Amino acid sequence: MKQTGWGTVSISNLPSGNNYSLVFGVFDDGDAVVDSGLLIDNVTVVPEPSAALLLGLCALPGALVRRRRS
Repeated sequence: MKQTGWGTVSISNLPSGNNYSLVFGVFDDGDAVVDSGLLIDNVTVVPEPSAALLLGLCALPGALVRRRRS
């Protein structure tokens, strides 16, 4: 098999509320001299808006109590 070089993968617009698995594999057959490798770089996790909304709603009662005491 020939090596394919570098590749870029971008995944977006997946429906929320589901579990996803991203699997990478390296297959190198018949190459006994050089080992194969896989590098994953610049991974960014973007929180979904509902998680930020839930965090804000949980913090709201604490902020209101603190404001009343002031």
